[in-house]
Amino acid sequence: MLLGPAHIAQAQESTGTLLGQLVDPQGGVLPGVSVTFTNIKTGRVTSAVTDGGGNYRADVEPGTYKVAFELSGFARQEMPEVNVFLGRTFTINATIKVGNLTEAVQVTAEAAPFMDTRS
Repeated sequence: MLLGPAHIAQAQESTGTLLGQLVDPQGGVLPGVSVTFTNIKTGRVTSAVTDGGGNYRADVEPGTYKVAFELSGFARQEMPEVNVFLGRTFTINATIKVGNLTEAVQVTAEAAPFMDTRS
């Protein structure tokens, strides 16, 4: 009878887990990093933020994901294809490089000339 509840819990599992630690090039932990997991097939996005130890964790549906790490002052880093399988845990540790200054682009648009079509 003890196997019954464990078997039921396993049958109800519907996700895989992605976790890891993010550090800077000197090995310092990076708290506050936004981590996004985008399911390539469905477009569904799951987000996490690293804790004080630079650690993150997310439970996601099985599939192939694009994983992105973003923190102000650091270069955005992406992993284009991470496969997640049901009931499995995958560790993705990364070193995030300090970013370069970027150009700010301002977009402006001109309104189309007004034409009065009343007679």
